[in-house]
Amino acid sequence: MTELKPCPFCGCEAHINYAEPHTHSEQLKEMGLPDCEGKHFIECTGCSCAIACGNDRQEAILEWNKRFSSWDMLMEILNEHYPADIFNGSSGDPGPQIAVKIREINALRKG
Repeated sequence: MTELKPCPFCGCEAHINYAEPHTHSEQLKEMGLPDCEGKHFIECTGCSCAIACGNDRQEAILEWNKRFSSWDMLMEILNEHYPADIFNGSSGDPGPQIAVKIREINALRKG
């Protein structure tokens, strides 16, 4: 099995988790968060970002281990995992706040 790389944001160790199948509240569904069919996901032990998921452990690890070779690749992955309108920033997950900052930087890059 492929070994997990350190967190791409803070460099800390990561671990794999499994989210059991579950349904979300109507409020979360209205925000665009679909029910979970059960997924493996990787979470950083330092900054708690959890950006990779897959139908099995190996798929999640391969997603986590991807590193960005360009801003376009970064924006593609960011938009896939953190659509701009999915969170209001109060979830306690640092991922959405990081996503907002990356989008701000990307807007500045494009001028």
